[in-house]
Amino acid sequence: MANQNGTTTNEGRDIEHLVERARSQVEDVTGRARGAVETLDRRLATAMRDNPMMVLGVAVGVGYVIGRVFSKIR
Repeated sequence: MANQNGTTTNEGRDIEHLVERARSQVEDVTGRARGAVETLDRRLATAMRDNPMMVLGVAVGVGYVIGRVFSKIR
C-alpha cells in the first residue's frame, strides 16, 4: 500500500534505516576525527613545551614557503 508520498511503508522503513545508518557512520567518523585532533593538539603542545626553538624554526620555514608560493601566484 502506498502512502501520501507515493512510497510504500516498506520503502519508508528502508529509507529510515539507511538514514539511521548514515547518521551513525557520520557520528563515528566525527568521533574519530575529534579524537585525532585532540591527540594532535596534545602532541603539538608537548613539542612546543619541550622544543620551542624547533617549533619556531618550523613555523618560520613554513611561513617562508607559503610566502614564496603566494608571491609567485601574483
